[in-house]
Amino acid sequence: MAEEEQRTLLNNQPTNADSVVSIDGSENRSRANGIKWASISVFVALLIAGQAICIYYVLQQQGQITTLQTKSINLQQEMIKRPVQRPVPPKKLKMAMFHMPLAFSEDFVEKEKRANSNNMTTEEKVEFFLKKWNPDMSSPKLEKTFLENLNQLKFKMDFGEWMTFESWMKQWLLFQQLLKTNEVPSPPGPPSETE
Repeated sequence: MAEEEQRTLLNNQPTNADSVVSIDGSENRSRANGIKWASISVFVALLIAGQAICIYYVLQQQGQITTLQTKSINLQQEMIKRPVQRPVPPKKLKMAMFHMPLAFSEDFVEKEKRANSNNMTTEEKVEFFLKKWNPDMSSPKLEKTFLENLNQLKFKMDFGEWMTFESWMKQWLLFQQLLKTNEVPSPPGPPSETE
C-alpha cells in the first residue's frame, strides 16, 4: 500500500513546468498588485499635496482679505464722521476788458444806455438786443414793398428757418386779430327805478 500511496502522491505532484507556471503567475500578480498600490499611493500623495498648497494660498490670501476689510471699515467710519458738504455754486466769471469783443465798444455801450432810457423805438431796441446776443448776425435791408421783402427773406433763409418764421407770422396775425376784435358788450344792468 505504501507503494500505491507513493504513486498517487507522485501522480498528484505537479511537474516542473506546472510549478514554473504557477510560480510565475503568482509573481506577476504580486508585481501588478505592487504597481497598483504604488500608483494609488502616489495619486493620494499628490491629492494631499494639492490640498496642502490650496490651504497655504488661502491662508496667505486671508491675511490680505482681513487687511482690506479693516481698511474698508475705517473708510466707512471716516465717511460717516465727515459732515455732508454741499456743492459750492460756480462763481460767475467776468470777462477781462482786453478780451471784450468789438461789439462792446464805447458806441455799443452808449446804445445800450439809450435802449434802457426809452429814447429808442421798439424796432431799434429789438435790433439792438439781437445784435447784442449775436454780434455776427446782420439784418437784411428791407426797403421794398411788403411782398417783395417777404420773397427776399424767403430766398435768403433756409427751409427750416422759413417754416419757423412762417409759423411765427401766423401766431402774430392771430394776436393782432385778437387785439382788434370788438369787446363783447356787457349785459344790461337791472332796470332803474326812475323809468
